[in-house]
Amino acid sequence: MGYKVTPEDIRNHPSITAARDSADTGVVVCYNSVADVKYVKDVVSTPNVMCINPVNWHTDATPAILNDTITVTLDPQANVLVVKGFDGSYLPNILDILNVGDYHGAEPWLYSECLRKNIRQRTESFRTAKSRR
Repeated sequence: MGYKVTPEDIRNHPSITAARDSADTGVVVCYNSVADVKYVKDVVSTPNVMCINPVNWHTDATPAILNDTITVTLDPQANVLVVKGFDGSYLPNILDILNVGDYHGAEPWLYSECLRKNIRQRTESFRTAKSRR
């Protein structure tokens, strides 16, 4: 999570499948969050071929509200999440790459509740599918 999957990764490993919703299994949950697409960093975001919004589990530009004040929207051209209403100025600057408009370092905390709920959901989905076999 929070890192890119490149076209080369897909060519070399065709079994890599992007998450498409909140309940599919055997997939990669991929995203990187920025304050604006101008903060996209090659090291974590370019080129990226997949992204899912961990707040609403959409792969389109449908905005999602997090904690009543933060809007998370997937930018389909850059395949990153644009986060509005979050003040990341307190985050430590990591090598002038991360946390300067790129919220890679804050993602585990920022989306923790959404991810916690989704882990349970995907686990149940996996168990249900397995029991049907």
